[in-house]
Amino acid sequence: TTRTYIQALGSICRQAGHRFGDHVERVMPLVMTYARQDDDELKEHVLQACEAMVSKCGSEMSGHIPAIVDLCLEYITYDPNYNYDDEDDSDMECDDAGEEDGSDDEYSDDDDVSWKVRRAAAKCLEAVIMTRHEMMEQFYTTISPALINRFKEREENVKADIFHAYQALLKQTKPSAGVNIPVDPNRMDAEEGPVTLLQSQVANIVEANHRQMKEKSIKTRQGCFALLTDLIQVLPGSLASHMDQIIPGIQFCLGNNQSNSNMKIDTLSFIQCLLTHHHPTVFHPHAQILVPAIITAVSDTFYKISSEALVVLQFLVKVLRPLDSSPTTFDFTLYTNNIYQCCFTKLKAQDIDQEVKERAISCMGQIIAHLGDSIQPELGASLPIFLDRLRN
Repeated sequence: TTRTYIQALGSICRQAGHRFGDHVERVMPLVMTYARQDDDELKEHVLQACEAMVSKCGSEMSGHIPAIVDLCLEYITYDPNYNYDDEDDSDMECDDAGEEDGSDDEYSDDDDVSWKVRRAAAKCLEAVIMTRHEMMEQFYTTISPALINRFKEREENVKADIFHAYQALLKQTKPSAGVNIPVDPNRMDAEEGPVTLLQSQVANIVEANHRQMKEKSIKTRQGCFALLTDLIQVLPGSLASHMDQIIPGIQFCLGNNQSNSNMKIDTLSFIQCLLTHHHPTVFHPHAQILVPAIITAVSDTFYKISSEALVVLQFLVKVLRPLDSSPTTFDFTLYTNNIYQCCFTKLKAQDIDQEVKERAISCMGQIIAHLGDSIQPELGASLPIFLDRLRN
């Protein structure tokens, strides 16, 4: 059957690699004639064959890229049995409904295989992004808005592939943005084009992402944090004006009893990235949420969560009272005692993991360096422990 032939073409291309390039001009027009047949599995195989050829036959595929991108953009929204019109309200409801029926390879409707078409389209777009660095500016005007709009995807695995495609876009943008160089939005030269376009879309990315941060699905929440981490690394400081939307998601993931340990560790890693790449004053209005959440994580019984939280607490101390910037009016003393006590508990404990011990020492050093003058009465208890550790 046609499906099998197209599948075979994709397999041959994956195995033969660049040697398949000589046959692209013969094969592509034939494959594309079947792209709009009324057969979901055939559409999937066509997209998978296109993905293989884009990945393996670089220069030979150049002329076909616009048609493939158009096809992917059409099929990434292909969901004939579902209505996404009422985005704000139905987003969360539809994802909750999907969750009840299970995740991974279990889907809400056994007869509906349109998710396979959407997933193949997302993977094909990722292949195009990864192999066509010279078209980045174009991708930010065509592919980027389409992917952001599809963060509302109802099937968990398809959504994960959409996140991966967008992360590929961010990673391809990274080399043209000096990681620690603030980007001037007025610069419009070719090198900064993709970065400037990305800057203009940050608000849309956060808006689409923050709805997903309180999802039941752990995989979806992890995808959100991974994507936002990549965004921060390309555009440091870009989330400064969006903290009101991001902090509630962080609070939910750290406080939610349904979150497994990996989810909490991923959340803590994201907070560390957030604290590192933004100005300290950005976090001061949210200290009353962040500090208790991190302190609770430090006290977690699982050593990996406790260890990661101590690293984050170390960064948080620097943020609450930055010593290398102009003084702020923020009253950090509201939090010093709680921070000190939670770290001291780990510092004096003997029966804990070696990694936690080491990080408790580093964290307490940071606390004393930044907050020492406001915890002077307590130093008589912690400094002898340092001395004892030195003698060990």
